[in-house]
Amino acid sequence: MLEDMDFGGGFFADTSNSKPQEKHTTTGSGGGSGQKPSTCTPLTIKQLISCRKQNEQYFVDGKELFAIEIVGQVLKKENKQNFTLIKIDDCTGQFDVKLFPTNLSSDYLKQILNDMKEGNIYKFFGHINEWKDRLSLVSYNLRPITDMNEFYFHHLESIQVHLINTRGIITPTQPQTSTYNNKSVDRNQQQQHYSNDDSVMVNVVQQVDEGLLEEMMKVAHQLTSSTNRRGCTKDDIFEPFGNYDRDYLENAFSQLVNEAKLFNTIDGDHWMPNSY
Repeated sequence: MLEDMDFGGGFFADTSNSKPQEKHTTTGSGGGSGQKPSTCTPLTIKQLISCRKQNEQYFVDGKELFAIEIVGQVLKKENKQNFTLIKIDDCTGQFDVKLFPTNLSSDYLKQILNDMKEGNIYKFFGHINEWKDRLSLVSYNLRPITDMNEFYFHHLESIQVHLINTRGIITPTQPQTSTYNNKSVDRNQQQQHYSNDDSVMVNVVQQVDEGLLEEMMKVAHQLTSSTNRRGCTKDDIFEPFGNYDRDYLENAFSQLVNEAKLFNTIDGDHWMPNSY
């Protein structure tokens, strides 16, 4: 999934460039095509807000921040005298992004900024700035995001970098297979099995009727819209199916999530069908 990661500082390497990577200074450079700079730290807004300042430098998870990338939905776009101020939300928090015309190195980037509309999602590259005790991101590169998978992949990148910086490199392990009476358990069976001494229970995911799965997806679509990125709650989806056992609905819901038909909108309580 992620290749050629520089584990030394939690930054991602550019696989198209074999030259040694250099950290970006506050002047930054991103080309002009909206592409990711060669060395960049993916962060959520919540992580960025909680950064620590020491000797005029900023740190997250003990690693100094140079170039940063964040994503977010544009809540407000305001043209100031010398720059454009953009307030964004990535479902973990809200943050200000500043774009100065002199920092945008191409007409392509300036056109993206000019066409920017509230409600759309963008990825921003830049460096952290503080003015009157208020943090913001001074961006020198940006591009629109049209595929929601990229929005959530950014959050996965941020989680992975956080884990590497706080726990070290994680070694993959072989998936474990639950067993019952020395035989592999089929995880698509509909019941719970107990070992011979009845002291150990092995949980097995129930096989759910396809018709119910389809109906649950229809309800999810009815409860959400392409402009409502907060999604709906699990209980909202379950409400029309009161005649079903709660555990059965939970298994159906888990199956939809495992099949990537429903995705979580970061806050842990709201969900969206994966079709927008």
